[in-house]
Amino acid sequence: MILNTLVKVTGLITYMYGEKKGQTEEKLCHAQLIDRGDGAVLYLEDGPTGYESFYIKTDAQELRHQFGFDDRDWCACFGTEGRWHKLDIPAASMRSLARDLRII
Repeated sequence: MILNTLVKVTGLITYMYGEKKGQTEEKLCHAQLIDRGDGAVLYLEDGPTGYESFYIKTDAQELRHQFGFDDRDWCACFGTEGRWHKLDIPAASMRSLARDLRII
């Protein structure tokens, strides 16, 4: 795994308020792996709340699930009406991210 290096990842943002409310468009984000001492964490730097992250599993099957190899997107932020925009990272983007960070 490559730690502390920003990698570009494309997400889909759905606006939950403002002029673009209800619209979805691509959003370029940056992700990195951080070692917090109790495991590596994937942190999304440009998410709506600033706290979009998850611990990296050590089990190979769980890793494949986390990084979209079962064609599931990562809902980085579920979105809250009037407060936080929704952000999804498509499975293809997660697979690319896993390869770029040498996770899988």
